[in-house]
Formats: sequence, structure tokens, C-alpha cells
Amino acid sequence: MKRLARSLCLALVVAVGAAGCASSRPAAPAVTPLPRASALPEDGRLGASAVDLATRSGAWPETERALQSALDRLTRRCMEDHGFSYPAAGVAPLPDPADDAAAAELPRRRKSGYGLASSSAASGRPASAVDRYYAVLSPRDQRRFDLTLFGRDDRKATVDIPGRGRFRVPEQGCEADSRRRLAGSVVLWARVSYTPEAIDNQLADRVPATPEYRSALRVWRACMSARKHTYDSPETAYRALRDQYRKTGATSAFRKRETAVAVADGDCAVRSRLSSTALEVRRELTAELGKDVRRSLNELASYRAAVVARAEETGAAGE
Repeated sequence: MKRLARSLCLALVVAVGAAGCASSRPAAPAVTPLPRASALPEDGRLGASAVDLATRSGAWPETERALQSALDRLTRRCMEDHGFSYPAAGVAPLPDPADDAAAAELPRRRKSGYGLASSSAASGRPASAVDRYYAVLSPRDQRRFDLTLFGRDDRKATVDIPGRGRFRVPEQGCEADSRRRLAGSVVLWARVSYTPEAIDNQLADRVPATPEYRSALRVWRACMSARKHTYDSPETAYRALRDQYRKTGATSAFRKRETAVAVADGDCAVRSRLSSTALEVRRELTAELGKDVRRSLNELASYRAAVVARAEETGAAGE
């Protein structure tokens, strides 16, 4: 079972299953479908919440944390009902891309650079509470834990996400039950979660060619050159260190260079406003999205608002 999933990183699609295992799980709790999406702007313009959703900015980081916290609570309660402990790791605040310092995460860079040489084994990071709990289960109970959390591998719905491809979404298990309770449908949850991400990726691909970002990048390059680092972009800096790591491994010399480049990269990104500039450009580019894409985003933003409201209700109810 993947550590990331056991550690309460409630991403949408978890490609882990326990096919062939039997389970006596009770039926999933009853769920109420979401109401139809609210009336959409007749002129086809994106609403403010749709722009936030498409660029994962504005109110999105706060509401996304509310959603993930609700999933955490519901999944933990479900696992406990089936006799398993599922220690809460908590959901950390998501960085605001408009805040250059938060986006750069300089404290993390000073500690572990880009994280290339900081695998759990190499860095000595302790295992999560869920990992420790899972490790002491018998092989039989580990299989039952996986099945209870993720459901059968052959019980998945197929969802086509434009720009991302086809996903198989679990329909059984505590995570699926929790998503269904919030969104009414695991398929709708998939659409709300993955379609905007695909659109944001498409917008991001257009950012480097814009005059605003090129100007900020020139400032970044000058800042890096002053620190004796010559790279075309943060992406090329990362790739160069990644390639070096593959050749040399986590030597002391590599760790020192990785940290130096990563910290300089982050500090220069703050000074040049790379993150906030890229965000401003992406938000402006949403106006150029096709009519059908804008309509879809407005609809998904309306549905997501209803999901967030349910998530907040679960917190108020203490579930």
C-alpha cells in the first residue's frame, strides 16, 4: 500500500487495490445528490469562483483545505467503524500562489534543497502514525485494511477528463464513501477535482511565452547570476540538479550544491515575483478559454461550492 495514501493525502484517484480479498463491510451510507448547478452567466463569462478554481488561487486554497479536512474526518470515522485506527495527520494550509514567499517555501529549501536527496530513508524522517499502525498489522489485516480503505480493484468507475485522459475512480471503500457523501457521486468528485487542474496546466503551458513572465524571468536570471548560478529558468535549475543526483547520488558535495541552488532559486523567485506574476498571467488567460470550457468551469464551480458547504457542515457537526 502506498505510504502517501496511508498518510491521509486524500488525492482523488488511488491506484491501489486488494483484488481477490473478501470483505464484510456494511453498505455505504446513504448520500444526497447535489442540487443542480446554479444558473450560469448568459454572456459566458467566468465567475470569480470559476477563475479561482481554474487557477487554484483566490479562495481556492482555503476551501480546498476545508474539503480535504472533511474527507480526513469522514474517512477516519469510516475506518474506525470497521475496526481500524486511522490516526489523523491534519491538513496543512495550502500555499497561496499570490504570496511569493509562501510559494517559494524557503525554510523547506534551506532544510532539504529540492528534496532530491531527501527520501525517507536518506533523511531519517519518521514514518507517519498511519504507516506505523499499518506496519504492525498482520499480512491478513493489512489486506483487509487496504480493501476497507480503497475497495475492490475491479469496482471502479471510468471518468474521461479533457486534457488529462481516462481515470479509473474507486467506487468502494471508505475514501469513496467519504467522497460520495460530500459530492453525491465519485464521478462528480472526479470532474470537480481533475478538470480544473487540467485547465490550469494548459494555462501554465502558455505563461512562459508572455511578456510579463519573460520580464520577471530576466530579473530571476540576473539574481541567480549574481550568485554564480547560471540557469535559464527554475525548471532547468531543478532538472540539472536532478540529473546530477542520478549520476552521483546523495554525496555530501551534492547535498551542499542542491541546497545552495534551491535556496538561491527560491530567493530569486521571491525577488522577481515569479509565482505571483505567473498567477496574474494565468488568471488573465482564463478570459481566452473556449466557450464550452468556460461553461464547464462555471458549472463545476457551482457544484464545488455545494460540496464545500457540505464539508463545512461535517465540521460543524463534529463528524
